[in-house]
Amino acid sequence: MSRLSSMEDAGMARGKRRDAGTGGVYQRKTDGYWVGSVELGWENRKRRRKIVVGKTKADAVEKLKAVRKQLDATGTISTNIPTLEKWLDTWLDDIAANRNRPKTITANRSLITEHITPHLGHHKLDKLQPAHILAWHKTLRAKKAARGGGTLAESTVLRIHAVLSRALDDARRIYGLPGNPAKLVDRPGKGKAEVDFLDGEQAAIVLERVIDDPLGSRWAFALLTGQRQGECLGLRWSHVDLDNGVADIAWQLQRLGYRHGCTDDNGEPCGRRFAGNCPDRVLDVTKPDFEYTELNGALCLTRPKAAVHIIPLVPSLVHKLKERKERVTPGVHDLVWTRDGHRPIDLRADYDAWITLLDACGLPRVRLHSARHTCATTLLSLGVRENLIMQLVGHSTVAAARAYQHADVRAARAAAIKLGRALGVEPAELTTIE
Repeated sequence: MSRLSSMEDAGMARGKRRDAGTGGVYQRKTDGYWVGSVELGWENRKRRRKIVVGKTKADAVEKLKAVRKQLDATGTISTNIPTLEKWLDTWLDDIAANRNRPKTITANRSLITEHITPHLGHHKLDKLQPAHILAWHKTLRAKKAARGGGTLAESTVLRIHAVLSRALDDARRIYGLPGNPAKLVDRPGKGKAEVDFLDGEQAAIVLERVIDDPLGSRWAFALLTGQRQGECLGLRWSHVDLDNGVADIAWQLQRLGYRHGCTDDNGEPCGRRFAGNCPDRVLDVTKPDFEYTELNGALCLTRPKAAVHIIPLVPSLVHKLKERKERVTPGVHDLVWTRDGHRPIDLRADYDAWITLLDACGLPRVRLHSARHTCATTLLSLGVRENLIMQLVGHSTVAAARAYQHADVRAARAAAIKLGRALGVEPAELTTIE
C-alpha cells in the first residue's frame, strides 16, 4: 500500500475533517473544562479567534453555536470587549459628546459615576446579563437621595436606566453584541408626578412682597412670562425692547461642566477625582456646533433649544425694567440681572434667594421652575388659548417660531395682561403698548 493511501485511510478512520472556520470543541487536560473556538481570519498580521469555555461539552457547544449565530447575524465579533466602565468613559467622550449639549453630558457623567459604574462597571459588555440589571434596580431603589432624606425617586431610577440603555445600544452596534440587556427587563416607572407650584393668589403675594426689592423685576419676570431660570438670568439689555414691550430670549445662563486638561510626561491625568479640581481644567464642550460665551468660570451663556423666542411684556413689567435700567449701569456682559461687580448671578444663589423669598411670604417651598407652571396654569384658568400660552412661555419648535406674526404678538400681549390682572399687577382697564 502506498504511503498516500495509508494517510487517506487514517484520515477516514479519524472521521470527517471539520470545515475551515467552523471551530471545534476539546477538553483541557489542566482543569477538565471544554473549550471551543471560531476562526475569525487575520487582522494586522494577527490571527483572530473567539474562544468559549464551558464546564461540560454541551455547555461549550451551546456557547459556540451562539457565537456562530452572532457572527452570521452581525458579520463581525469583537475579541477585545471592554468592561462597562471603560466603555462608558469612551461613550461619553467620543459618542454622546457629539450628540448632546454639555449640560446633558455633565448630568449623565454624574449619574454614571455615582450610580452605574460602582455597581455594574466591572462586567464586560458581553457578560452583562438582564439579571444584573434587575439586581441593580433593586440597589438603586434602596439608595438614599442626595436631598430630602428619602430614597431615590422612581423617576430618577428611570433616568439612570435610560442613560445605561442608550450606552448599551451603541455598544451593541459597535461591538456586534447580540442584544441590549437593559431592554430585556421592565423599565422603571415614571413614578407619581408631584405638582408643586404657586397658585394665582400665592403668586400675587410674592409680587406684592418684591415691589421695593432691587431684584423684584427678576421674580416678576419669571412669574409674568413663565421663562426658565437660565433664560431669565441670561437676559441681556440688548434683547429687551422697552419701547415696544417685547423681549427676545436669545441666550440662557448655564453652569457647564469641566473635564481634565492635564497630562504629565507619561500622559497621565493629575490624579484628582473631580475635573473641577484639576489645575488645568477646561470646559467640557466637545459638541462641534454648540454655541456658548464664557462669562465667569463655568457660568456661560448658551443658546436655548428654540433659536427664536420673542415674548410680550406687560406694562407693569416694562415699568419695573425701566426703573432697573435707570438705577443700574449695564456691565460688560450686558446682563439685566447681576450681582456685585456686574458678575452673573450664580444659579444656586438665585435658587436660594427664591426659597428665602417664599419663606418671607409664608408660602410653601416650591421649585423655582414652578414659576413657569404658575404662569401657564393661571393663563389656562383665564380661558387663554393653548397656542397663545405656548407663545408666551416659549416656542416648542423652530417651525412654530417661523410662523410668528405681529397679529399673534398683540393677542399674546392681551393674554399676558389678563395674567397681570389676575396676579394683581395690572389695573382692570389700561391702554396696552403697541
